[in-house]
Amino acid sequence: MSTESLLSCDTCGFEAPVGSDEWERVALSSSRTVTRCPECGSTNVHNRG
Repeated sequence: MSTESLLSCDTCGFEAPVGSDEWERVALSSSRTVTRCPECGSTNVHNRG
């Protein structure tokens, strides 16, 4: 069993480990970034634990 946390895209179901280079990072301002799905471009992602 893996102890690695996964992020999952709610839009297309893409999954990859938290902190993985597979996820895109988008700067919303100089102090805030969000994670974006590389498959569909959605920022609606969550931690699956």
